[in-house]
Amino acid sequence: MIVFLSAFLIIFSSFSKASATSVSPTSVSAILRPGESALPQPLDAGITASSVPLDVLFILDLSSSLIDELAECKSEATNMMNQINSSYADSKFGVASFMDYPGTFTYPGYSKEYGDALSGDYAWNLDQDLTTNTGIVATTINNLVMGYGGDVPQDYTRVLYESQFVGWRANAIKVVVLMGDAATHDEDFYDPFTFGGDPGRDATAGTADDLDFQTVIGELASADIHIITINSFTGVPDPFAVFSFTYMAEQTGGLYRELGDVDDIPATIVAAVQTTAKFTSITLQAASGYENWFSFTPFSYSNVGDGETKTFQITLNAPAGTNPGTYQFDIYVVGTGSGETIIATIPATIHVSTVLPETGATSSKQNILIIISIALVLTISITYEFLKRKFSS
Repeated sequence: MIVFLSAFLIIFSSFSKASATSVSPTSVSAILRPGESALPQPLDAGITASSVPLDVLFILDLSSSLIDELAECKSEATNMMNQINSSYADSKFGVASFMDYPGTFTYPGYSKEYGDALSGDYAWNLDQDLTTNTGIVATTINNLVMGYGGDVPQDYTRVLYESQFVGWRANAIKVVVLMGDAATHDEDFYDPFTFGGDPGRDATAGTADDLDFQTVIGELASADIHIITINSFTGVPDPFAVFSFTYMAEQTGGLYRELGDVDDIPATIVAAVQTTAKFTSITLQAASGYENWFSFTPFSYSNVGDGETKTFQITLNAPAGTNPGTYQFDIYVVGTGSGETIIATIPATIHVSTVLPETGATSSKQNILIIISIALVLTISITYEFLKRKFSS
């Protein structure tokens, strides 16, 4: 079998640059008989930052303990989004806010004022849905007004529940950036301690729409929404807050970070988003109808991030029974965030022929004939030398 592949297929990656995914060479090809396969060839695959569709929702706690953090976010909102955009050109941003449910709520073992209605406290508000217009998002953040917030725990469960329903793009990597400093309202997550339940959209304790913290986090994980939690408490952090913030991040493939100072907010958020904005997996696919015309191993790589390179072994095939002719199709490098994104396209051409051309390479049959010929020559030579020595003596 004589097989020719045009060259190795190489995709260079770098999340630090906002250049397009590069492919070298621009195509692959092979000459095959029906039922034959080319020799496996290495494929080094990666992605660039600009190939990652990224949606980021900032959720800001407007209770009184975070007044300095809000001021910093207002000052640095444009800068943060510009830094993220410089690497992830296909980005959208949104902002939501909360204080807590206004009123007093009573659950077994816990009865307190969650938020203050007179101060304008609210449990959730989508202030600006996801958009490419960073100016609108920055303006929205700068227009936010501090509330009060009653007890120490916050309604993180409600805001995360609502975050599922914003305008996420189907194929985007979805990131929530949640800043806070306290535990979440939940009856049993901190067992044996309780911080009251989350009354849900009807704002009534003990009804069917009450929200359970772990259930909501599971829903976000299933929706591939990654939570970055920023613990803004700059002293010794509340251990209950650390417990729940860490849980949110770990269960959703996000990150947990603690602030040393409010001035660290921009750098912390930008770095965390850049670290989290990964494809859940990358794999290869053929155009519809040509799935059997190539194969590869391994099937996929998980959590492909900044500067990583992954190697596939790719094999072009001519299915048995294929009629002679030239067949062309595309091979895709596909990244999975929430949906699938084609991050590179490689045209493939397979020439199927019952008679393969000679090109200077040696076929398997020719190799066998050469080996046999060499063996015969050696045998005759050895025999001749033996007889020569015998009769000479």
